[in-house]
Amino acid sequence: MIAIGPGSVEPLLEGLGGSPIYVKKRIIYSLGRIADRRATKPLLQYLAAEDLELRGFAFDALANIGDPAAIPNLRTLYHQYVQSQDSVWAEQTKNTLIAICAKNNIPLDL
Repeated sequence: MIAIGPGSVEPLLEGLGGSPIYVKKRIIYSLGRIADRRATKPLLQYLAAEDLELRGFAFDALANIGDPAAIPNLRTLYHQYVQSQDSVWAEQTKNTLIAICAKNNIPLDL
């Protein structure tokens, strides 16, 4: 699917609904590799996934996509993690923000 590129984004997004977690992980990984901004909004919902590996895949995919539209959600999530003293996910969120800002020449503002 990655080799197919942007033409595979819509089928992949459709595949997220109702798929087992192991399939969602592969789909999210593929969406991140394709790096099409159409995947940004659907991926945001996985940033709070109970499955921590799935959540990590979503962060990585968003960092690869680099869509600045994700910044407000990520900034809010970062502050929630800091407030709850979840340093691991606060750091992951911060790293994703750094990647997106760097790709778009946007100053990091937490």
